[in-house]
Amino acid sequence: MPHMKPSTARTTTDAQPPAQPMAEPVLYDVKQTVELLIQGRTLIDVRAPKEFASGALPRAVNIPILDDEQRHQVGTAYKQDGRESAIQLGHTLVTGALQEARIAAWRAIAEHHPHAALYCARGGLRSQFACDWLGKSGIAMPRVEGGFKRVRSYLLESLDENPDAIILSGCTGVGKTETLKRIDASIDLEAFANHRGSGFGRRIGGQPTQIDFENRLAVALLQAYRAGHRRLIFEDESRRIGRIGLPPALFASLKTGPIILQTASFESRIAHIQREYAIDALQEYEATTWDEDSVTEKRALLPECLQGAHSGFVMFAAELLRSIDAIQRRLGGLQHGQIRHSMEDALRLHLCGDPSAHRKWIATVLEVYYDPMYTYQIDNKRDRIVFEGDQDACVEWSAAQGLTQL
Repeated sequence: MPHMKPSTARTTTDAQPPAQPMAEPVLYDVKQTVELLIQGRTLIDVRAPKEFASGALPRAVNIPILDDEQRHQVGTAYKQDGRESAIQLGHTLVTGALQEARIAAWRAIAEHHPHAALYCARGGLRSQFACDWLGKSGIAMPRVEGGFKRVRSYLLESLDENPDAIILSGCTGVGKTETLKRIDASIDLEAFANHRGSGFGRRIGGQPTQIDFENRLAVALLQAYRAGHRRLIFEDESRRIGRIGLPPALFASLKTGPIILQTASFESRIAHIQREYAIDALQEYEATTWDEDSVTEKRALLPECLQGAHSGFVMFAAELLRSIDAIQRRLGGLQHGQIRHSMEDALRLHLCGDPSAHRKWIATVLEVYYDPMYTYQIDNKRDRIVFEGDQDACVEWSAAQGLTQL
């Protein structure tokens, strides 16, 4: 993929380029735009907020030329009266102080990110108008030919290639995510999906759109290939991580590639899950600002012993209890009731400053739910295991294969 070399008077450093009156526009093709994505450059998305929310390019900032209502009006004019009528209405809607505000916001991005480019949905009128307005103020902001749609198609095509994947597998709680962080040639799919990939896997902030997940994953793969990593390690995942579906080619590689089996003692797994799902999770919930209506709604679902908890603890406890309820059918009514009661006791003690009681319900869930399921799955693919060991051993094996540096 060629290095971006604009033909205009833009610098190749991060210093702000000098402003020029009536700066000439620059058009980037899809490969030049993807090069910006690989380099981690900032992009400006001038589509309406609803379009941006449905999916955007990585590191894009949404500064729309038309808001949602204005876009609706222009679209209606286009359908009823044609292109020229829609253009005229767009000019009427974004004029004067509003136009100046738009230009000032785009200029601010250009000043802090001189390699930025600008795109709309299809590389048409919206991005052209934005670049024309910027050009009159002396900023030669490149725009993306074909817009979001063309770049999106390119990224999807890149996901059709089967990566040369090595799969990191292991029981729940062995610390596979931490292992991936220690290996250079790795892709953390759960991080991109913002989900831990289990019934207890939901995270604050929710999951991205499917489009955002695919775009970010595609760019991460291209960045890894650019760094010289032809073989990549992925955690063993099912077809879906939460509600996010994996690309078919990637999933096929996960189901056929060689497996590294990470091991750990039962006690260390309990301690790891306690730290991640109870201690660290509570800190995340406490560091988040919660809507009072949401807190009131969740508080009503908690047992009496937790009614006096502060908002962060309320949201944390409600999510933990929701997670155990989500697997009630697989546990069975009696077993679910016993584990939930143990979890409520642990939350009561945790509220008083003692998180140690979480270990009891964690051990039970591992013994009766996760471990039997994992044992069945790994027995069906044991012939694919090429290495087995603890976290340090897995990292050392990866280094011996040239996948990371110790």
